[in-house]
Amino acid sequence: MAGLMDMVNGLVHQASGLLAQASDLASSLLSALPL
Repeated sequence: MAGLMDMVNGLVHQASGLLAQASDLASSLLSALPL
């Protein structure tokens, strides 16, 4: 079971990293748009 928890923790870590990258990208795109 410990291996499963490690896998889940790794997936959560990857997902949060992707979310941070996506929000950075979205904010830079929004700042580039002449709104």
